Amino acid sequence: MGDKIDETPAQVAERVAAEAQARIAERAAGGSAALAAEERAARAEAALAARDLADEKAKLVAANPDVPADLIKGETPAALAASVASAKAIADKVRQQIAETTNIPAGGGAGPAVDWKKLPPQERIAYGLAHPEIQRTNHGSADKGERGTEAKK
Repeated sequence: MGDKIDETPAQVAERVAAEAQARIAERAAGGSAALAAEERAARAEAALAARDLADEKAKLVAANPDVPADLIKGETPAALAASVASAKAIADKVRQQIAETTNIPAGGGAGPAVDWKKLPPQERIAYGLAHPEIQRTNHGSADKGERGTEAKK
């Protein structure tokens, strides 16, 4: 600083100000580099946490196949675990409602038995048309009558 004897006080002040500005710029550059490094570290940590959370969710989904994966949600492992309990409750409630509204006999069953002898002909026809899966056999009198006429000839 004081090396140059032929400097005027104005020149000294100008040189000192320039050196100070250079030091300030140097510190700022070092500070922004440190800030950038901190930001990179924070992004890497967030990515790692997101991957860990995805791994935790995958484990919970695999351990609970009876629960829809969409119902397992959360931003933390504790929230994910809590969502499993509520998801199980929802799934159980839906299964119970389906079981209550569906009246299918165990084993599939053919449905209610119909006493054909008690049904009038119109109802027999309507029932047969409404249930095409019923095996039809020809037990009518026309079949017997044809055999009878063949025997008489």
